[in-house]
Amino acid sequence: MSYKYFIYGILVSTSFPFKQLKQSNTTHHEDVVVDLDTSLDVPSESLNYEHWYHTSSSHIAYSRKGVAFFVIENGIELRCKPYPGVDYQEVARVLLGIPMGYLLQQRGMHVLHASVVNIDGQAAAFNGLSGSGKSTMAASFLQNNHSLLTEDTAAIDLSTMMVVPAFPSLKIAQDALEQLDLPPRELINAPTDSRNRFIYPMDDKQFYGQPAKLKNCYLLEWGEQLSIEPVEVKQAFFQLFPHTFRPINVVDSEELDTESFKKMTDFANKVSVYKLTRPKSFASLDDCRLLVEEHMQQREPR
Repeated sequence: MSYKYFIYGILVSTSFPFKQLKQSNTTHHEDVVVDLDTSLDVPSESLNYEHWYHTSSSHIAYSRKGVAFFVIENGIELRCKPYPGVDYQEVARVLLGIPMGYLLQQRGMHVLHASVVNIDGQAAAFNGLSGSGKSTMAASFLQNNHSLLTEDTAAIDLSTMMVVPAFPSLKIAQDALEQLDLPPRELINAPTDSRNRFIYPMDDKQFYGQPAKLKNCYLLEWGEQLSIEPVEVKQAFFQLFPHTFRPINVVDSEELDTESFKKMTDFANKVSVYKLTRPKSFASLDDCRLLVEEHMQQREPR
């Protein structure tokens, strides 16, 4: 039996259900196939890392410790071998992150670690290191009739600077959920999430299901005062590059790294980048959201 889902604007057929997503009833032929493959040969060295990568021009192998081994090929096939004892829904959750990001990269998209929200038809991206508050920041916009395009992995068409919608759910910590005035939902556990977050399913009003043009990227930083400052193109390149999807443990494909460099250069020259500094407190979220809303309305030529 197969299951079909629209993920990042592409039709994905899977051999096991993704319970956090809504199935599609389309009869169209799939763009991407996701299969369980117990015959995959897992390199022993990969078991020593929380995240392990191996790249070539045609495929990327990725291991997430305690979850599964994934092979992503040519932007059309993603095979996975779950590790013993893991629940298939945790495999699905992890698959929708890093493995899906690399598949989108193979399909020609520019892929960033970022949360993206739709604000009056324009996209605002929030970039930052793990724990910098990307998901909480994005979730705060859902309280004011804005909507989410993606919570963690942003896929961008560089020819149009359009961000494609991911899927209607976000990972959020319990304390953040308690502070935000979001409609109650049945949360889904994410047992291997490093920060003990839950999956919060969204409805059609909270999720923006159409591509939106990226206007601004905000680099998140903690600080005493709330402020937005422009970042020049050269500095934007260096600050955004670490958030670009590219293997970080094992890189043996010069071709892949060169392509990442070219795409990041193109991206940095096409988008306006700002440093968004805000206090590390839930109390500042409303003021921060209002500041970004006002800033997104301004016309600031690059």
